[in-house]
Amino acid sequence: MDIKDKIHGMGEYSGLDFHSVVNICENENIKINDVEISGKNTLGFSSHKEIFLDWDKMVNYSSSDIISLEMILFIIYHEIAHYKRIMKIGVEEHLKMISNKDFNSFSNYIINEEMFADRWAKLMFYKFNRVILADHYMQPLHYPEIRAKYVEKLKRDHKILSSGPDKYQEVLDKYIIKYR
Repeated sequence: MDIKDKIHGMGEYSGLDFHSVVNICENENIKINDVEISGKNTLGFSSHKEIFLDWDKMVNYSSSDIISLEMILFIIYHEIAHYKRIMKIGVEEHLKMISNKDFNSFSNYIINEEMFADRWAKLMFYKFNRVILADHYMQPLHYPEIRAKYVEKLKRDHKILSSGPDKYQEVLDKYIIKYR
């Protein structure tokens, strides 16, 4: 089953407007891939070419009450925000920022993009579902101790990315176990 069909089905099942995700992606020609992503905490990510979602992991986590259906929809909006933002600032500028050799500039860029994507996802959730999500859906990266932990996790990817923009695909590929 195609990922868009799975997303539509979740809309039928949940009563949430998952259809809005498919509509946004179709209207803006955004490709979504259903992939198996390494690591237990990563459910999706975006590149300048497409969005990657680990749909099976999301559904399994929802069935186990690890995350809610609202969180799944929020995550998808969040990844759409990343994609749209890359398109807005330009692929070249994005690649320049993520391959910046200065770790502080790199991490500030990533943190700001994460916070932007959370705000945009929360806005879209309200726009299409008329529900104001609680702040716990968003990453609390404005708290210094949480920000510091997040920044620490960025060091491994920065080591590869700072070698040049051509390393971007290498970082993406290390998270994808297989395409579905």
